[in-house]
Amino acid sequence: MKKGITEISLLQIEREKITKQIKEVKEERKYLETIRNELISKQYHACDSWKEKYFETKEVTASLEEVLTKHREDLELYYKKVLLQLEAREVNMKPKNTANTTDSKITEVQHEIDQLKKKLVIEKMKHIIEAKMRRQAISDVGILKAELTE
Repeated sequence: MKKGITEISLLQIEREKITKQIKEVKEERKYLETIRNELISKQYHACDSWKEKYFETKEVTASLEEVLTKHREDLELYYKKVLLQLEAREVNMKPKNTANTTDSKITEVQHEIDQLKKKLVIEKMKHIIEAKMRRQAISDVGILKAELTE
């Protein structure tokens, strides 16, 4: 009978050990699940912030494209207007006055054209930078999506 009691005691001790191990495994699993949920939440928030940045950049780029188009149109109109004015003056001016007046006017017009060209180049560079930023944001969003699907 002692043998039966000791076997039962050993079985109870073994059962308690197994129960304790099961509790530890359950606690560890719960802990790992909370960590996993936190990581998923962080990835979700990171993705959201990248989406926000992407759409903000996209809006800015669109407005810059509009500004660039407007400046280009303004430059073309101004250039045509100046050419028409110069042609009209050349026809109407007398030879005596043409040397002094035309040279100064042409210089002024050329200076204004150069200024507008500089503005156009600056706007073009801004547009290129914004386009590159948009491409980078798209790439980053793709990378984040790939990471999230893993």
